[in-house]
This record gives sequence, C-alpha cells and structure tokens, in this order.
Amino acid sequence: MGEHWISYAELDRRSNCLARRLIQEGIQRGDIVSIAAGDIEHFATAMLAILKTGAAYLAIDTRYPVARVREILEDARPKALLAAVDFSEKLIPKGLPTIRNFLAETVLESCSDQSVEVTGSVD
Repeated sequence: MGEHWISYAELDRRSNCLARRLIQEGIQRGDIVSIAAGDIEHFATAMLAILKTGAAYLAIDTRYPVARVREILEDARPKALLAAVDFSEKLIPKGLPTIRNFLAETVLESCSDQSVEVTGSVD
C-alpha cells in the first residue's frame, strides 16, 4: 500500500470546504455528524470539518456487523453521515442525510480558501 501525504495547508483547505458544505446542509454547533471514512486522510479531514462547524463527530467502524452499525446510528441520531464511497446503503438508517465521496476533486476544486467561523451557542 502506497503512502499519501497532504500538507497542513491542504488539510485546512479541504476541511474548510467540507465544513462550509456541512453548514449549507444545516449542520450547526451541538449537532452530531457521523463519519464512515476508509482511510486516515478522509477521517482527519472530516473530523476537522465537523469540529469547525461546532458539531461533534461520531466515528463509525464499518467493519462492525450491520446490525451494530445501524444500532449506533439510530441511537446517536446524527444530523448527517459523511460516508466513504464503499459504505453500504444497508448500514444507513432511512432518512439520514448522507454525503458520499466528500473529498471528490470536483467538490474541492470549487472551494475557496476562506476559513470557517462558528457562531451561536449550545443550549
């Protein structure tokens, strides 16, 4: 397996892009967003993006049995799921908004380098 490196500047740019997308989807401070990422690069970007919105992240291990993943998602009731391309549809509870392939180059190319500022408060 080959190594892939990104700079801190690129990690910041990608996470800002994804954070803005999450905010557009209605994610705000205090929400829970699940992450089902296949590699550390995707996970780190998603985690940082979620934290930039003021939300909390819930990491999902896709190696768990289907029933266990569904139970975790149904119990936590996240506002959205960031999923790697290979995340199975049968693991996603009905009605859970899902953003697939969240680091696609077509998405990243359209983003600016502007930082994300979190506003509001948790009740």
